[in-house]
This record gives sequence, C-alpha cells and structure tokens, in this order.
Amino acid sequence: MQSVSAALGTEAGWAGSLDLVLGKRGDRTRVLGVEHRGPLRIQRPFYPEDGGAAHLYLLHPPGGIVGGDRLTISIRTEPDSAALVTNPAATKFYRSGGRTATVEQHLRVGAGAFLEWVPQEVIAFEGAEAESKTSIELEEGASFLGWEILCLGRPAAGEGFSRGRISQRLEVWRERQPLYLDRLLVAAEEPTIASAWGLGGYPVVGTMILAGGPQGLVSLVRESTNSDFAHGLGLGATELEGATVVRYVGPSVRDCWRAFLTIWTTVRPMFCGRPAVPPRIWAC
Repeated sequence: MQSVSAALGTEAGWAGSLDLVLGKRGDRTRVLGVEHRGPLRIQRPFYPEDGGAAHLYLLHPPGGIVGGDRLTISIRTEPDSAALVTNPAATKFYRSGGRTATVEQHLRVGAGAFLEWVPQEVIAFEGAEAESKTSIELEEGASFLGWEILCLGRPAAGEGFSRGRISQRLEVWRERQPLYLDRLLVAAEEPTIASAWGLGGYPVVGTMILAGGPQGLVSLVRESTNSDFAHGLGLGATELEGATVVRYVGPSVRDCWRAFLTIWTTVRPMFCGRPAVPPRIWAC
C-alpha cells in the first residue's frame, strides 16, 4: 500500500518528471510514448488545424511550485512531426522557506520537425527561491518557435520582488552548436531589477525564439508590432546566425502576451505553411 508521504510528497518537496515522445504516424503527429512520475500529466492531444499538428496541454495538478520541488520535463519529437505544447494556466513559484525549487525542460526537435513551445507566464511570488532551465536541441532541418515569460511578484496586487532569488536559463542548440545561450539572475543582493542594463525597474521579461525559419525576420517582426498597443513597449528583435530573438521588458504580462501573439500569428505560416491556430485552452 502506498504511504501517505509517497502519495502527497514529503518535506523535501515534490519530485516529478514527464517524458514524451512524439512522432508522425499517417497524417497526424501522435504521442508514441509517455512516462510520468509525480504531479505531471498531459491531456490527450487535440487536432484543431489542418496538417495533423498535435496540440498538447501540460498539466501540473498541484497548481504551484514550492521550495524543494524538483520537476523535469523531456519532450522528443521524431523527424517530420509537428506539435504545439502549452499549459492551461500560469506557472507559480510560491514563497520559499529557504529551499530552492528547480524546473528543467529539455526539448529535442527531430530532423525536419516543427515544435512550438508556447507556455503561459511564470509568476515568481515575493520570497520565491527557484531555478529554471529550458534547453532546446534542434536536429538538421528542424524548426522551433517559442517563448518564455517571467513576472516578478504580482504587480496587480501591489506585490514586488524585494525578497527571493530566481535563476532562469534558456539555451538553443543546433546539432550541438549553440545558437542562443542566456541566463537571468534576479536576487535581493543583485542589481538586475533596478539597473538600466537589467530590467530597468520593470517586473516582466519575455524572450521569444524563432529558429529554423527564413532569414530576415527582424523587419517582419518589427512591422507586425508597429501598432497602437505596441507603441512604446520595451520590445527588441535581434537577428542571430540561425535564429531571431525577440525580447520584451516592461510592466505588463498582458502587453507581452499581445506582442508575442501578434508576432506568432505573423510568422508562423513562414515556418510551417499554415496559419496560427490558438489553443482552445487560451480562450478559457
């Protein structure tokens, strides 16, 4: 019989993992393998668009991550498959009693495959202690479109991030060669939030990666966000060798989302030849 401590986690925190293998079978991308441990699940895939791309929702039933939790997500897509992965709600790092929560996400995109990693934002509550790492590995001819958004504190509730520590790493590799390596460290003893070279006092930072698409996307990205809502936003776009990086730094998760969704809607057809179809869960 499973013990209560094993079923509910222990004082050391949750230890959860999710391993997915996706591959194209017939006219659709299907889940070929799934293994999970602890509080991580997926819903059955949805197919809301032509072309057979699978839309997958990652589920974390506890609803938040606390100090001592250790979560690992691994997704591997086979050649020529297509998948979009998101989650139904923001990820929350709660205030810690001193232990560090860790989240590692490893995404491997097979040759000629297309993966969209479009999670909702991460909210770091004041006093959170957390480390997050997302690593994307692209094989020959693979393409990737995705983002990560971090909100420090809860600005709408008047809560900042004067206590705690967040380390966030984002890496993109093509055939074992680095395309983009970034690390953000926010801590009470660090000047990152307030400094002009850091976040300039703003609580929200988002990074969007466009890899494996056509060259010259920077001009298109800038044109697509040249609208009233984007005017004056802290948006920047940089063309790297093999990838385009878009960065938002500003006061609002909502504005970051709107900008990223506008860019996604504009450039997605250039990656896969199909219009952007927002996951149904975003409308809930």
